[in-house]
Amino acid sequence: MMGYSEPLSEGIDPKSRPLKSSPNIGLDQWVQTHLQNSTYQPGYPYVIRSVTTRVQGSEREHLEIPNTPENLANSQPHHIIRRQTSRETTTRSLFQPAPSNALYTSTNSQYTRTPVPQKYKSSDYRQHQQHLRTVSQHRSVVYGRDAVSPYACLSCLRATFIKRIRFYRKTRQLNCDDIIENAFTGDEAVSALVKVFADRVSKQDCTALVNLLWHSPAPVFLPTRLSPRSVKANSVIESKDEIFTLIDSDDISSDPKKASKIKGVITALTACYVPTCTPKQPGICYAPTCPNREGDKRALVSAFKPLMQVVSILQPLVLNVDPTKEDPDDYKNHKSWVKLAPEELVKSLPAEEITRQELMFELIYTERNHLNLLKAIDQIIIPELDGTTLLSAEEKKDFMRIMFPNYKWFLDRTSAMYDEMHRRQEEYEGECLPRIDDILLKYYLEFEEPVRAYSKSIPFMTHAIKQYSQRNEEFGLLIEDLGSRHALNRLGFRNILLQPVRRSVNIILILESLVKKTAKYNSTYEDLLQCVAVVKNLARINDEEVAASEDIINLQALEIGLGSKTKTHFLTPLRLLDPERKLLRHGNVKIKNSSDSVDTKMFVLDNFLLLVKVKHYALEEEYRLLRRPIPILLANCRELPPVSLSSSLRGSAGNGTSSGVSSQAADYVLAIGSSGQREADTCLAFKTSEEVCSWMAVIDKAKEEVRKRWEDVKFCDLVCIDDKSFQVGDILPKRGEGTIRCTAPFENIRRQKCIAIGTESSIYLMNCVDGTLRRTLFIKNVTQIAVMHKHGVLLVLADKVLLGYPLAAFGDTGSPKPLERLVKEIDKHVNFMKVGQYNGQDYLIYKKRKGNNSMFFPLRPKPNIKEIMLAPSERRLINSSNSWFDSDKVFCVGAECFNVQFFNTRLFIACEQGFEMINLTNLTVTENLINDISSPALSTFNKHLLDSKPLAIFLASEDRALVCYNKVVFYITKSRNVVFQDDTSPVLFDWETPVDHVVYRYPFIAGFSENMIEIHHADTGELLDVLFGDSIRVTHDYELNEVHGCKLDFKANVQLIFSFILRPS
Repeated sequence: MMGYSEPLSEGIDPKSRPLKSSPNIGLDQWVQTHLQNSTYQPGYPYVIRSVTTRVQGSEREHLEIPNTPENLANSQPHHIIRRQTSRETTTRSLFQPAPSNALYTSTNSQYTRTPVPQKYKSSDYRQHQQHLRTVSQHRSVVYGRDAVSPYACLSCLRATFIKRIRFYRKTRQLNCDDIIENAFTGDEAVSALVKVFADRVSKQDCTALVNLLWHSPAPVFLPTRLSPRSVKANSVIESKDEIFTLIDSDDISSDPKKASKIKGVITALTACYVPTCTPKQPGICYAPTCPNREGDKRALVSAFKPLMQVVSILQPLVLNVDPTKEDPDDYKNHKSWVKLAPEELVKSLPAEEITRQELMFELIYTERNHLNLLKAIDQIIIPELDGTTLLSAEEKKDFMRIMFPNYKWFLDRTSAMYDEMHRRQEEYEGECLPRIDDILLKYYLEFEEPVRAYSKSIPFMTHAIKQYSQRNEEFGLLIEDLGSRHALNRLGFRNILLQPVRRSVNIILILESLVKKTAKYNSTYEDLLQCVAVVKNLARINDEEVAASEDIINLQALEIGLGSKTKTHFLTPLRLLDPERKLLRHGNVKIKNSSDSVDTKMFVLDNFLLLVKVKHYALEEEYRLLRRPIPILLANCRELPPVSLSSSLRGSAGNGTSSGVSSQAADYVLAIGSSGQREADTCLAFKTSEEVCSWMAVIDKAKEEVRKRWEDVKFCDLVCIDDKSFQVGDILPKRGEGTIRCTAPFENIRRQKCIAIGTESSIYLMNCVDGTLRRTLFIKNVTQIAVMHKHGVLLVLADKVLLGYPLAAFGDTGSPKPLERLVKEIDKHVNFMKVGQYNGQDYLIYKKRKGNNSMFFPLRPKPNIKEIMLAPSERRLINSSNSWFDSDKVFCVGAECFNVQFFNTRLFIACEQGFEMINLTNLTVTENLINDISSPALSTFNKHLLDSKPLAIFLASEDRALVCYNKVVFYITKSRNVVFQDDTSPVLFDWETPVDHVVYRYPFIAGFSENMIEIHHADTGELLDVLFGDSIRVTHDYELNEVHGCKLDFKANVQLIFSFILRPS
């Protein structure tokens, strides 16, 4: 064994420390006492030799210390220390003096701190450093290796590291020096210790030591926002792109509390305390853990942990039952039943019964341990947390409200159950224990609701501890200390939280083994089976409630991480905090062929599929949407063929060769896309095909759950009216511009339901009773057909000319006059028309364009219009004034308009700026439908409205209306204020693709786009169903509560006419 000595401090009398011969004194104390009482020259290395001889039946150990380094190998002993010992007490102290200016050691009284001599602090500092180098050289001679023991002291390693980093900062400059104080890179951090240890410590171990300096109670440096990969890995990444900041060591050393935390010994860097043990001959070492032995060799990556001064570890644990004292009856619990039962009884029993008795004893013993843990929670954990001053009063109140909610109930019932089991054990002492399953069943039947309540709170307790520990480092140390208490079996705080409900999970295997060892004819067999079923049910409840609460926490973290930035491009509320929201799966994924180092996560909810990028900060994570959220019903996922890196390189090479390209494992690709969105699919790379299949199964499960939730509700009726009459020819129509343009249902004079169908070249009449179809009028470019049933007028808009026909003649095949002779030209240059009721009267309103303005002409049918239409003189008035209608005042809107809607006393005009409200009586105009639309709170919302096209407004209730644009839907109140769905957005939902037409029948709202029909819930905005098609368009929707539409059938090359009716529930 080797060490070094230091001169005694001034004022200490060597004779005041006499040599003691107690065999209990450690070897280091013997050496120090010897050096203090000798004239040994300070600053020289010394070697202690151990020679054991037998004198008069007892063994004596001689410790020899040479005087000078020149006589290290063969020198006469300067002094001989003798003490009596035995073979069983030859273990030496682990302490080895190291050549450092100060040695910090453990607080459990085995070691002390050797102070720095006063004279080394002044002019003799250089001589002292030379002395240290001399000692290191002599150690190299003795051991045949370079010594690293000086850096086993955490303070010494810390000072050396800081010195190296400061040297780097003087010799180079980083781009971030102006914004980050004391910045250095991860590459510099590792290389600093690599240069200190040279080749004596591996690079991997140097990285581990750097992590030790980071994660110590008083860290040397901290990560910054420019070191996201290191924060994620919780380990320093050796890279020039990872930036850290050095903490000012002067501030730490001046603070006594912080200075006490930098004291410790890295035992993996110390030398072996056995004198004869060297790296070349580790086989003769008798130390339990030797750094020279292959199995124990400096496992820095996982084994190092500095010895820290934590005062609370030394404090006694106060319990009603002292855990250091044995219960007088404890031998009955932890000893096997065989050792307690009479030998004759044991020999007379079969092996099955003996095992059965052992299992019941095991149940009783483990129940007692479980009860002790609950008592420790009540008498140690709760008082410590309740009495801590590390949290403010408000923080402590919130924290204690979360922690261990109903543990006292478990403590009371477990205590009563154990007492009853223990009494039965004593009752049958020395005999066979008949049963204890009845006791277990009696109590565990009461556990269901308490287990449910406690299990629900476990993730919230874990999350609260994590949050408070991150914000308060000292509180985190307290939690770590409590989890390492002996009375709590050093379980760690996470496992301590589980203890009140963990018992029911742990005894399942014991109970199942007990069932196997119990005969079926035994009277206890059925009760045992029931007991197993009850305990398994408790375990299932525990797993379900923990999983549900973890989902809530993950959803809360997702909601916080997304923040308000999500609303920049996506306004639909995700409703992540809804009580019934489910998180089916989430995890890290990798974007194929992406060089981005930012993490990507995928969340599969019961309403959306989210792909987000994750940015890690010190205490939080920030999420940003990688793409627009995909409604789960529209999520498309498919597995692509795996492509290896080498094959992709060969395919991209111009000459077709792959020289120097090594074959790598293929990535299994999952393509994620949306049936409604026009974004390209996102390709995710996985290592195995099983991962791809598991994600696809989760997405399919989410779709199935949505359909199952609404399987009893029929949202709509979709009935085919005609699927063979209108062929489209070889050239397929584009974007819905098919042959059929519009339809209008009506009843003919025989009270038969008919449909007028307008096409590009004609108007057809279909009789829905007998299914006949005939061409009625040859007229081009029919865009609208409307019917005023009460007045018998059929209106046609073709080539921007508004025409009127008598409805009776139009539907009567035997009419004496042709329709061409009965037509009435109402006006020209008409863009669109609309019929409806205003203030109890029927109106026809049509729009004409004049410059940038829209001119609206309201017309009222004359009371005797039916007679006028069929009068002979009417034929001569075909180009005369509107004798069929009475005109009201013409009004103008200064913008391009798209639609007109009739309400009782108002007209709503959909125009470029939004909706305008018109009063036909006095022609007052309300331009801004929404109050305070320009307010900062609605700025993002207003931008989306300006980029959208207004379609329709529906009266949802007496005090609010549903406003529909082609991209968004929202509510407004009677006072024209928007209704916010959450804290940031008033949008009820976004359409997946811009829609052309909207149909509303409470509680459902349907949007028609080119390729699909979306059906949403009008209260929640949830997507309920999707109907797919090609070139879908609405041909009629403002009469008889019936919607007509058409779509293409590519296989039959025909245009279908269908009827769509929303079913209000």
